[in-house]
Formats: sequence, C-alpha cells, structure tokens
Amino acid sequence: MKNKISLIMKYAVALHSYGATAHGLEEALSNTCKTLGIEGQVFVAPTLIMGSFKEANLTEQSMVRVDPGELDLAKMTRLDKLGDALAAREIDMEAADQKIDEIVNAPDLYPWYINVVAYMIVGFTASIFFKAGLNECVIASISGLLVGLLGSIMPLFPRLNRFFDFIAGFTASALASSVYFFYPEFSIQLVVIASLIVLIPGLSLTIAITELATNNLASGTARLMQAILGFFKLGFAVIIGTGFTSL
Repeated sequence: MKNKISLIMKYAVALHSYGATAHGLEEALSNTCKTLGIEGQVFVAPTLIMGSFKEANLTEQSMVRVDPGELDLAKMTRLDKLGDALAAREIDMEAADQKIDEIVNAPDLYPWYINVVAYMIVGFTASIFFKAGLNECVIASISGLLVGLLGSIMPLFPRLNRFFDFIAGFTASALASSVYFFYPEFSIQLVVIASLIVLIPGLSLTIAITELATNNLASGTARLMQAILGFFKLGFAVIIGTGFTSL
C-alpha cells in the first residue's frame, strides 16, 4: 500500500507544480486510486496536498507541503496522458513512477534563446494589437527582448527569481522612460503594457475563478489573491521604474 500512496502523492505533486486546478487534480487522483484498488480522499490547496487512503483494513494519511509552482501546459499534458494510460492499465506502477520522473526532469520544450525571441515577438505583436505606431512596436520589441533575457537569467539565482515580476516591470518601465527622455514621440504606457503582457497572470486568474465556481473555495481564494498580487507587483514595479528614471 505504501508504494501505491507514494506513487499517488508523487503524481499529485507533479500535476500541482505545473498548474493543475484543484478540482481537476482531485478528480485525477480519485481515478488513480480506483485504478490502484484503494479508497482515497484528497484535499488540494495551493501550498498543501493531503490524502487519506484505505485498503482492506489499513488506513494511512499522507501530507505534502508544496509550492504554488509555475504553469507548464506541455508537462501537464504529458502527465494527463500518463494518468489516462495508468487508468487504462496500459502501464504498470513501476513504469508510471519512472515516467513521472522523466517528465519532471525533462528539459524545457524550447531552448532559452527561442524563449527570449518569443518575448520580443510578443512585445511587437501586442503593440500591433493595441494599434500602436511603428515607434511603439520597435521599443516594445526591445523591451520585450530585455524581459526575456531576464527571464532566462533569473532562474540561475533562486532568491532573486522570486522577484522576477518586479524586476522585469521595473526594467521595462525604466527603459521606456529613459528612451522617452531623449525621443518623446511614443506612448510609454503602451510600450510597458506590450512588453509585460506575457507576465500578466491572466490564466491564473481564470483558473482561480474556475475553482471558485466549482466550490473549491480555499484553493480558488488563495489562487485569486495570488493573481491579484501579481497585478500589484507589476503595477508597483512600473511606478517605481518610471519614478526612478524621472529623478
């Protein structure tokens, strides 16, 4: 039974770390318990996963402290497919355990320089979406490129990486304000929004509303506050960056 619980909790932590919703995760774990022939009740919160499992006359509890994690739709999709394969008994426990390790330890889908270029392209296309002029498109592209570089460098410094949103917002607004001082023929607000659009927690906000709608109140409320705090961090960083440059 311990091996089964270990696999279930390992699968839960992996799904949770890549952005699975609370109700989706609880449903996936319930199906996994049925597949493994045990009764299970699981509670999922943004920083905690608790489970009570019963097989025959044995009952065990398990609790894991987790971090909210970051959204990774590619790995979450692979984990979903693994759960489907386990439910269909196309894969055994040992192979599933190894597969989870393989997915978790897999490198990023794209190399770092592709991600950096993607930030630049998003800055350019977001400017077009907001009906900006050529000046805004060019400056937003450069600012987006700088944000992408920060996003690639910051994971090398775990402590600083926690403040990536703030540092990126400060950098983008400071750059736009500095350019505006010498060449005031563009909209600072539009450039900053376009270059930081990737960091706006829109999907996290959507997931939070979905969890609240499905009566996962603890997880939904916590995730909603996390998304709101993300907006505040970016906004505060932009204000500080603009004010610093003005000095």
